[in-house]
Amino acid sequence: MSTGSSPQAPSSSQGTQRGIYGHLSRTPSEFRILKILPGPDDQPVCCELQNQLLTSDVRYAAISYVWGDPRITEDIIVNNERLQVTTNLASALWHLRKYGLPKNEQTGEIQWLWADAVCINQHHIPEKNHQVSIMGTIYRGASSVLSWLGPPEPERLDRALEAIREVAPILNVTSEYFDYRLYMYDEYLMRHSDKYDYRKFLDRIGNPVEMLTAAFEKLTEKLGPLLVDVLRHVRNMMREDAPLSAAAIFAAMLAKAEDPRDMIYAVLSLVPNDITPDYDKSVHDVYVDAIGCGKELQRTLPVCLTYAGKRTENQHGLPSWLPDFSAILGRKGFLDARVGSQPIPFTVETQPPKIVGHHVLCIQGAGCGRVELVKQLDFSSDREHNVRALFQLCVDYLAEFVGVDTPPYQMATEGRRPLRELIEVLDCKKSDSRNKVSTYLGFSGPRMSSASWHFLAVCLGGETEMTDAEQEEASRRLGAPLGLGLPRSGPRTLRYEHLMVEFLETMKYSEDKTLFRTDQGQLGIGMRGLRQGDLVCDVRCDKLPILLRKLESPGPDNSRFEFVGRCYVSGLSNDEAVDLVDKGELKIETFEIQ
Repeated sequence: MSTGSSPQAPSSSQGTQRGIYGHLSRTPSEFRILKILPGPDDQPVCCELQNQLLTSDVRYAAISYVWGDPRITEDIIVNNERLQVTTNLASALWHLRKYGLPKNEQTGEIQWLWADAVCINQHHIPEKNHQVSIMGTIYRGASSVLSWLGPPEPERLDRALEAIREVAPILNVTSEYFDYRLYMYDEYLMRHSDKYDYRKFLDRIGNPVEMLTAAFEKLTEKLGPLLVDVLRHVRNMMREDAPLSAAAIFAAMLAKAEDPRDMIYAVLSLVPNDITPDYDKSVHDVYVDAIGCGKELQRTLPVCLTYAGKRTENQHGLPSWLPDFSAILGRKGFLDARVGSQPIPFTVETQPPKIVGHHVLCIQGAGCGRVELVKQLDFSSDREHNVRALFQLCVDYLAEFVGVDTPPYQMATEGRRPLRELIEVLDCKKSDSRNKVSTYLGFSGPRMSSASWHFLAVCLGGETEMTDAEQEEASRRLGAPLGLGLPRSGPRTLRYEHLMVEFLETMKYSEDKTLFRTDQGQLGIGMRGLRQGDLVCDVRCDKLPILLRKLESPGPDNSRFEFVGRCYVSGLSNDEAVDLVDKGELKIETFEIQ
């Protein structure tokens, strides 16, 4: 196989394009398919490209692959003309030439292939707009759909294929669907449905709950929890008729595109929508169109705000409330916003959110206080570090946020439970899903998870993992001995060690978060970057409040805000704002966010 050329942009020579591509009809729809011609391994791949009516009797395979860096290309020969393609596609075509297109009893022999980068004239925008709009039809009409994962590589691809082979029998997919370098998922998702109907797929595999649970367990074992979390999101999304922007976000958790607009256009066939691809539009306009309006906007805002917020880089000129779909891969959102999840609405009449001028989000809600104190959390993926950091945080919190003048155990007798509130906020991601108890190891009090109780007992008992000097400094700052002086062999016995491990696992989630207190005395947690003066608002787009920052620019925009991020606030994250509005303690305002 030929080696990659030095980095450069693909050729856009109009002469070369005219020599390769002829006109495609739209009525009836035509598309192009290619045939890979035989050739020696050390020569560029040669292909024959021809127009075909997009009808059911055309037999071809469609290939899905990662484009890769568009600046690093290889030459292939198409209709006797050189065409530059990314190295990943060139590698796929080289292997298909060497080993042939995969086949089985259902597909039979296949000679023709559809690959978007070659079969669509990428430099002819009207053609590209139309071909992308019928891409779902092209995939559904294929005799088989291939996914090129790249050449064999033990640490990534071989492990993925091993997981696929182990999950396939669980889903009643026989091993013949999978080749070493390419796998086909044609029958279930592409060929035999009028649209991508994942519900029919779930019905066809028998007991979907049982089978998918078994498949998730196997994937977790092989590939780790992150991918499985995304798959759960996708499963929920498809069952809930999710909006387009939600489909784009879930796809963006696993993939990225050379053209940022393809983060939207690539998923058009997955969910109902009325968008037509238009590569003359800016990234900004394509993303705003994907958000929708009216009821669609109300449904999509929670999941969009999860991945939006003030950015250090904003190369597409996006407003702060709009997620950059091209930059979601690898990012952590603040908690999970379930698609279609609606909180209890305010009892007073409010106007639905709307987008003004394609840039400003107008939304009504209640201001609930401003950030007064902030503390960046110092957690990481290292357990031993987290043990020390967690105890130190308790000391800092009591000394700086609470301002204690009595020991923590005396506060409990007075009805003040600051450490319990801290634990609740730190554990906000999993707190609702844990079983709660009101007694633990002889203690009694508020309903908390066993893991939270265990940490609280350890902390109050003085088992702090801190050095003598650190404990002495903590006692000085708090003005009291640290802990209750419980027996050293008490809560920290090995019998309960798994609870401490469980609690510390939740701290990993907080490694890039910031603890804050509002001027109303409420404790909260949000993403890195929030600061004093940020406004905590409840806008009823989901159960969590949001943080807004008033724009500092002079002129007509000085009454507008930018979106900082979602947050969790103790006493404000479970519809409490509705009661406060009813009592007249909070008032409804209109916030213009850009």
